[in-house]
Amino acid sequence: MKLFKVSLLFISLTLFSCDNVEPTIYNKVLTHGEIGFNISTTPDGGAVKLTIAPFGLSVDNTPFIKNISGKVTNSEIGDMNGDGFPELLVYTKAGENNTGNVEAVFTNGGKSISLIYFRPTAEDSRISTGYNGLDEFKVIDNQLRQRFPIYENGKATGRTRQAMYSFENGEDMGIFKLENVSEY
Repeated sequence: MKLFKVSLLFISLTLFSCDNVEPTIYNKVLTHGEIGFNISTTPDGGAVKLTIAPFGLSVDNTPFIKNISGKVTNSEIGDMNGDGFPELLVYTKAGENNTGNVEAVFTNGGKSISLIYFRPTAEDSRISTGYNGLDEFKVIDNQLRQRFPIYENGKATGRTRQAMYSFENGEDMGIFKLENVSEY
């Protein structure tokens, strides 16, 4: 009977403590040497709250928090600019067409994080013709690769456009610079 009461108390406390915890939609921990990131999303009203919590940085490990549309599909870590310190890329999809986006940070020489800007595909005339979402992202040979099917008059053509981006860091913010576009 005593074991039953202790078990019941434990279950009650567990259920009570879980009421205040936000459900996690996406959670992944990525590391590169001594530096890493805990990437998570939780519901926030009608949006989704993305939290990138760095650890192992020498000066500032303050999390980056942003409301995003849609959902996180994957995340990757790597040294895209060859400085020995990691960049983190978080891939998202939103809307009817699963329009892709990249939320990314670099680590300022291992001291703190700064944002990397990814220009929305629909706003870039060099690649937006025939764009209708369904993006795929991947880091390959220190470049960001984006692929998506090409549409014409609202219908898939069977062709794919591929865009390759390099990472350039600045003082306050980095940027993904479009380097090459191909179709196949």
